[in-house]
Amino acid sequence: MYKSIQGIAGVILLLSFSVMGNETQLTLLEKEIDRIAEESIPTNGPGCSVGIIKNQQFLFKKSYGLANIEHQVPLSSISVFRMASVSKQFTGFAVLLLAEKGEINLDDDIRKHLTELKDYGVKVTINSMLGHVSGMADYDTLQSLLPKPLLSTAGGPFRLGDEDYLTKEEYYDVIKSLPLEHQPDTQQAYSNFAYFLLSELVAKVSGMSMREYTTKYIFEPLGMHDTFFADDMREIVPNRAEGYRTFKDIGLKRYETNIFVVGDGGL
Repeated sequence: MYKSIQGIAGVILLLSFSVMGNETQLTLLEKEIDRIAEESIPTNGPGCSVGIIKNQQFLFKKSYGLANIEHQVPLSSISVFRMASVSKQFTGFAVLLLAEKGEINLDDDIRKHLTELKDYGVKVTINSMLGHVSGMADYDTLQSLLPKPLLSTAGGPFRLGDEDYLTKEEYYDVIKSLPLEHQPDTQQAYSNFAYFLLSELVAKVSGMSMREYTTKYIFEPLGMHDTFFADDMREIVPNRAEGYRTFKDIGLKRYETNIFVVGDGGL
């Protein structure tokens, strides 16, 4: 699937240098994307949606494969996807809105606003968190930084796939207790935890949930009426595209995140 998306993206980049208003170019574009999709996306498996916009108008809009394999629901232009780490851009957007309004300063120590965080012994700025130079950790080193192992309800190692579950409050209790992995502003290291904490910053300063704040100040003003931060794992989402993953030796299976916190993901 990843290679097919790479191929489609390459075609779009190449043909976007042409005059895209030309009907012939658009026909060629559609044929080439159809060819790539036919070679790599099974009609009865999970697929993707492709859209190309120029001057606020769609030049191309098409979907391939299924949104739900069990019910054989095709993907369409109204399918709702989880956007994973694309969420971070909108978290950054929300933080910058707070700064623009004078409600925070990007050079503030994050502990000025989230006082319950562990005392890191050094200043960790909001700006450093935005740029992934905060020194904060990520999932791959979570267990090694905890004072005691995070366990599943059965007493085994906690699994960060879709097997075990933490509420947002439980998740925050874990993240706020972590030490830094390295000194701030000394190296760039991707941190999902920093972006989760930025969503907590937005909520603390605004008095609204991350979902409420971004809906009111970003998505609704931009006309993005079907975009939101999903903070309720039991919520019914019309037109939801299910998640799937191909596992080694056992093949394709349903796969949805068990972490319904937002900021680092959740869009």
